Amino acid sequence: MISLHLGSGASAAAIQNGKSIDTTMGLTPLEGLPGATRSGSIDPSLVFHYTSDASSLARSSTKELHISVAEEVLNKQAGWYSMVGTTDFGKVVQGVHDGDEKMKLVFDLFVDRIVGYVGNYFVKLGGKVDALTFSGGIGERSDELRKAVVGKVACLGFKLDDSPGSTNGDGVVTRLGSNILLIKTNEEVRCVVSLHVKVNCGLTDGFSPSLSSRWHGSAHKINASGNESNGPM
Repeated sequence: MISLHLGSGASAAAIQNGKSIDTTMGLTPLEGLPGATRSGSIDPSLVFHYTSDASSLARSSTKELHISVAEEVLNKQAGWYSMVGTTDFGKVVQGVHDGDEKMKLVFDLFVDRIVGYVGNYFVKLGGKVDALTFSGGIGERSDELRKAVVGKVACLGFKLDDSPGSTNGDGVVTRLGSNILLIKTNEEVRCVVSLHVKVNCGLTDGFSPSLSSRWHGSAHKINASGNESNGPM
């Protein structure tokens, strides 16, 4: 499958036999798709045209954590915020409806970068793709973006249904087409579940016992609330 996690931070992954074989992210999430304030993949020399102090320490640096001006610019001052002054993609979509050309440029750029990776991963998976999945705040909520993306990759056999999507029992997965899925994400729950498993398996050497206990308690609270009924509790 090809997974598209689209939000203020966005990434894509090619998944084969349950394992990710490629992802848009590099050493950091900065590489790949653009985001609300992240540049995504760009010409590396661009930042030097923006500032001559790229290697200097940013004001947000501390004694223990050194952050360069380049890192600050590319992570906090880029993305569609740098183009239209908002991190809210909903406002971008509304701007497109209102005929705002700058908002349309942001929307089209995001779609273009997404479909580029879909095509790349489709070939990397040998054309054997069971599903194209959408998740994340934008992926889950923006019908306009999903339609634009799927419309661009229709030549690869992806198609949205005209009728409302059907969901699984817990509503986590919604089928939007024979090979299009919308998946609700809950990253916080997954973090707690993963840590719970590691704590129980003794894989947290050096981890604070008091912090471990608090996470352990949180995991049980989540299990009791029913938010993660399939977790290994």
